[in-house]
This record gives sequence, structure tokens and C-alpha cells, in this order.
Amino acid sequence: MFGKFLEIKNLIADTFMSSHGSVEFELDKNDYGVITCETALIEQFATRLAMKNKGVHKATATVDKPARNLPMKVSFVIVLKQDFSANDVSARLSDNLKSYLKENCGIVGVTVDVKINDVERVERKRRVK
Repeated sequence: MFGKFLEIKNLIADTFMSSHGSVEFELDKNDYGVITCETALIEQFATRLAMKNKGVHKATATVDKPARNLPMKVSFVIVLKQDFSANDVSARLSDNLKSYLKENCGIVGVTVDVKINDVERVERKRRVK
């Protein structure tokens, strides 16, 4: 009877508490053993991929490990370059990250959140007559 309560408690704790740091999670289990990965590695991949996208001036990524049947969550905080559409940049970033993780790591079903924190500030120098 109490086993069900402990399972529900652990599911809620794993789902709603994000641990930022390097956490190891299981990617695949096969006949030869278990393949694990660290969230810090996925954060580095995501940050480098974001910096390669057009319209991104600065980017940081945070990854929450996948809990039981919930997908991995990648959160970006971005500084956008001037004259770029926020919707276009975030859609492109999300698509690129999902395809990259699927091809290189075998991770399917990633939730991507993009928060645009600021716009790049460009100072225009004016001539004084």
C-alpha cells in the first residue's frame, strides 16, 4: 500500500525539481550494457548549436534530465541580434536542436523552451560637425 505512495512521491520529486549541474541519465540499454550520458554534455552541445544559428548573439542552455516517461527539457536564454524575428530564430533553434540530438545522441522527444532575455545593443557612431 505504501509502495504506491513512495512511487508517486518520487515521480513528483523527479518531475518538478530541476537539478542544475551534471546529472547522469540512461540513454540506452542493450545486450552489452547500459549507455549513459551527462546533462552537462547536452548543455554544451545545445549552447554551441545555438551560437551557430543566425540571429543569436549570446546563448546559455540548461538541461533537465528526463524523468521516467517524460521527455528531456532543454531551456535556452538568448540575447537576440537586432533586425531578427524572435519567432523565426526560436523555431529554427528548436528544429536544429531536435534533429542534432536525434542524429548524434539518439534522443527523441525533446522539449525546447526559448526565452529571449535581451536584444543586442549596437551603438551607432554619429559624426559631429
